[in-house]
Amino acid sequence: DTLYVDVTQAPQALFTPSSAQCLSANNFSFSSQGVYDTSATFSWDFGANGNPSNSSIENPSNVSFTSTGWQIITLTVTDNSCFDVYTDSVEITPDPVASYATQGPQCINSNSFDFVQTGSSGANASFSWNFGANANPSSSTLQNPTGISFTSPGMHVVTLTINENGCTVSYVDSVEVTPAPSANFASPTAQCIVNNNFSFSALGNIRPVSYTHLRAHETSLH
Repeated sequence: DTLYVDVTQAPQALFTPSSAQCLSANNFSFSSQGVYDTSATFSWDFGANGNPSNSSIENPSNVSFTSTGWQIITLTVTDNSCFDVYTDSVEITPDPVASYATQGPQCINSNSFDFVQTGSSGANASFSWNFGANANPSSSTLQNPTGISFTSPGMHVVTLTINENGCTVSYVDSVEVTPAPSANFASPTAQCIVNNNFSFSALGNIRPVSYTHLRAHETSLH
């Protein structure tokens, strides 16, 4: 008699890690891309910071991590008593923080504001500034835009939004543009050369020393 045995190819475990995601919004899906038979079984290990920490599904989804940094992921594929192990990692980045430096008031005639982003963000961050309809320019995608001017006096709300690895945060503050001063005074009546003593009173448009500053705040959208 002749006995035939079936020898199958050893499985190959493989997956492609996803791009970095931020901590508060991270949610990963993993797809096994190796070579194996339909009888293969799977064992994913996402580590102590993974939620869940493991899975036996071929293509698990809704996997999140509770801490920042590189998270090591191990996939073991077993098929007909043979197994293969593949290890890779995904990156969890800190949430960005939006903020910019407060600036003092400037006169309408020569106002030119330079904005400096003072929060925290990584290499993948994108920036969106909204200076309002009375600004020139009214928006910018630079991290630190300069030469922003306003066409009307008053308090102008400026919003900075940062997007990075799935997280969106915004920061709102304001800058003040003061009216141009005008110089004028009342003409006094004539006085004799002997014992003349004049008092002068400014009548022009002079900005008060104190002003009201809108309170800054940060918001987050995920």
